[in-house]
Amino acid sequence: MDTDSEAASSRAGSETDVETESEAVSPTGVEYEAGTEIESDTDPIAVITPQRRGCKWTGGDDARLLSGYRRQISTPRIAAILGRTPRAVRDRLAKLRQPNTPAPTSATVNLLPTQRLEIYAFGTGECAELGLGPEVKARVVRRPRLNVHLHHEKVGIVAIAAGGMHGLALSHEGRVYSWGVNDQSALGRGTQYTPLGGDGDSGSDSDSDSDVPLNALESTPMPITSFPEGTVITNIAAGDSISIAVTNTGRVYTWGTFRSSEGILGFNEDIHVQPVPKLLDTPQDVVQVAAGTNHALALTKRGEVYTWGNGEHGELGRRIVPRARLTQLNPTRVITEGVTSVAAGSYHSFAIDRDGKVWSWGLNQYAQCGIDDNDGIRFPTLVGSLTDYRIKQISAGEHHTAALTDGGQLLVWGRDDDGQLGLGLVKSSAADVVSTRSVHKLHVAPGTSFTSIACGTHHNIAISTEGQAFTWGSDVGYQTGQGPHNQRGEIIDVPTQIENKATIGVRLVSAAAGGQFSIIAGVPAMRPTDGAVPDNHAIAGSRA
Repeated sequence: MDTDSEAASSRAGSETDVETESEAVSPTGVEYEAGTEIESDTDPIAVITPQRRGCKWTGGDDARLLSGYRRQISTPRIAAILGRTPRAVRDRLAKLRQPNTPAPTSATVNLLPTQRLEIYAFGTGECAELGLGPEVKARVVRRPRLNVHLHHEKVGIVAIAAGGMHGLALSHEGRVYSWGVNDQSALGRGTQYTPLGGDGDSGSDSDSDSDVPLNALESTPMPITSFPEGTVITNIAAGDSISIAVTNTGRVYTWGTFRSSEGILGFNEDIHVQPVPKLLDTPQDVVQVAAGTNHALALTKRGEVYTWGNGEHGELGRRIVPRARLTQLNPTRVITEGVTSVAAGSYHSFAIDRDGKVWSWGLNQYAQCGIDDNDGIRFPTLVGSLTDYRIKQISAGEHHTAALTDGGQLLVWGRDDDGQLGLGLVKSSAADVVSTRSVHKLHVAPGTSFTSIACGTHHNIAISTEGQAFTWGSDVGYQTGQGPHNQRGEIIDVPTQIENKATIGVRLVSAAAGGQFSIIAGVPAMRPTDGAVPDNHAIAGSRA
C-alpha cells in the first residue's frame, strides 16, 4: 500500500470526535461491501476488511484505496486500481464504470473517407471475383485493369475490401457495392440471373464453363440496397462467406455465414445464412472491423476488441465450449482497452495497442502469430519479437503475416513455400514447406518505404510512399499483376514493382488481396484531390 493511502487510513482511524469526509472524492462512485475480495483468477490481490472505525483497504502494490469516505461508513468507495491490474479486476471495474445505457444512435462516431479512387483488378475471375463484368475476357487478367463499373466520378469509391472469392467497395455516399461468389449470400443481395436467350440459372454452375458469360449480377459491382434508409457506411471487411460493414454511428451490419471444418456453422444461433445486411448486437461505438476466413473482429472507440465466428483454431481469442458451440457466433469482448487497430489472417488474429505493440492469437503452426510456439495461441498474447518496433499496420494471409512500422519498413514472418514472405527462399521440392519462425525485415529498393500492406491467401501487395504497387508470393492465378508467366514461373519470390500502361500516372493509395485476385486503388497524380486519402481503417481488406 502506498504512503498516501496509509496516511489517509491513519487519519480516518484517529478522528473520534468529528465525522469528516476527505476532499479526494472517488471519481467512480463504485461501492463494495466490507469483506469484498477483488480477485485475479484464484488469488485475491486486495480485500476490504472491517475495522473498529470504518473499513480498511489492504493489498499489495497493484491496488490501493484513495481516501474519500466518512470514517464510520462501512462501504468505502474504490477510486482506483493502479499498476498491473489483472484482467478480471479490470473487466469488473469497467462494467461498473460503464452503465449499460445505449449510446445515442444519431451520434457520429466515424467519418466517411472522401477521396474518390480509380479501381483496378487483376488475377483469376472464373467465379466473378474480379468484378469486371460478365464478358469472357474478364475471367483472367494478368495485369491491373481499370474497373469501369466503379467509375471514380459516377460511383466514387473511397475504400475496398477483398474476401476469398468476393469483393466489396465503399462509395463516397456511404453505399456498399459487392461482386463475386454469392453461394452463401456474401454479396448481401439477390443474384438470380436469367441471361438473354437462356433458360434461367443462378450463375453458380455455369461460371465454370470458359465459353459462357459470367452471371452479370455477380460479376458486375452493384449496390446493396437493403440497408435502412439514411444508413451511411464508413468501414468494410470481407471474409470467405461473410461480409461486414460499420456505420458512421458505430453500428455493425453483417451478412452471409460462417463455416467450420464440418460445413456451414451458421450466421448466428438462430440463422443459418443471412441473405441481406442485418444489424449486429455489438457496442454502438465500433470504429473498425476485420474478417478472416470464418471469423471477425470489431474494435470500439474505447479500444475494446470483440470477436465472433468460428473459433476452432483459437482465432477468437477465447474459450469455446463444444456443447455450446453456437455461442461463438455471438460477439464477445476479448480485450478491454487500449487497442487502436485490428487485423485478421485466415485463422489467426492481431491487435495493435496505443503504444504500437502487437497482440496475437490463433493458429500458429508456422509461427504466423509471430510467436515461436508450435501450439495454437488461445488468448491474446504480446508478440515479443515485435517489441522493438512501433507497428502501424498488420495484414495476414493463410499462414503468413506482414507488418508495417511507423517508419514505413515492412516486416514478415510465417510460411514461405509460395514466396509469400518475399525473402527469396527456394524450396527444394513441391513437398517441402518453407517457413521462418522469426521476424525478418523485407528489403526492397534502397530508399523505398511503404504506406500500406495487404495480404491475400498466399500473396501480398504493398503500396509505397511514391504511390507504386509492389507484389510478391503465389502467382498461379496472376494475382500479383506481373503479367504472363513466361520463364519466371508461378512464384514471385521477392517484392517486384507492377509496371503497366493502365496505371501510368496513377498515384496508388490502397490495396486489397483475396484468394487468387487483387484490387488496387489510386488517383491520377495530376487530378486535384477532393479529400483526404483514406486511413488504414478505411482501406482494410478481408485480411485487414
